[in-house]
Amino acid sequence: MQGIVLKLDLKTDTGLIRGGDGKRYLFDVKNVEYGLPLEGCAVDFETDEEGKPVSLCVVKTSFKAETDRLFWLLCSWRGRVSRAGFMIFAAAALVLLPLLCLPTLYAGMPDGWTAGIGIAAGYAVLSVLVKRFHDSGCSAGWLFLTMFFDLLLLLSGTNTVAVPFMRSAGGQTFVLVLAGLTTLFCLYLCFARGSLGENKYGKQPEPCKTIRLK
Repeated sequence: MQGIVLKLDLKTDTGLIRGGDGKRYLFDVKNVEYGLPLEGCAVDFETDEEGKPVSLCVVKTSFKAETDRLFWLLCSWRGRVSRAGFMIFAAAALVLLPLLCLPTLYAGMPDGWTAGIGIAAGYAVLSVLVKRFHDSGCSAGWLFLTMFFDLLLLLSGTNTVAVPFMRSAGGQTFVLVLAGLTTLFCLYLCFARGSLGENKYGKQPEPCKTIRLK
């Protein structure tokens, strides 16, 4: 049977479908086999003995669903992003971020606008990185730990804030080594193959139609 997704609640991982027979069906996200059934998506599904939807597959996405997916990608820390999806995002960011900087450089935009653009872009990148770490089954705590060590090095190098532990050469070397190791591990997680099947952070991302990586 086919139907339209009327509602999806990612907090409870449940949703509501209006089937082709005019009836409404409550479904569980764990029963979705392919795609993310956002509101407005057309889905194909079967029902079990209790009449609950199982084996759901997204067959068509609406414009609203695509905008919801974009909002989820750039703003949410929940779920997983595949390696191929991350590489597409990274390539798009390399093109778009310089374009966003041009108005601030040549149009004399206020500092507040410049800071706002920087914060928004940074948050979007952070959201995608967090979901990429989740795809490998790892906590985003590694990313924040790396940022903490980098911040210590920055404060120590610029003498902005006195960090007692960083006053000695041994302390600086220790933090530098930790920052380097965690940075390398974070880079590995960015491009590592994601865990197969569902993990504690969500279902396996759907295959990317643009590029495929083994």
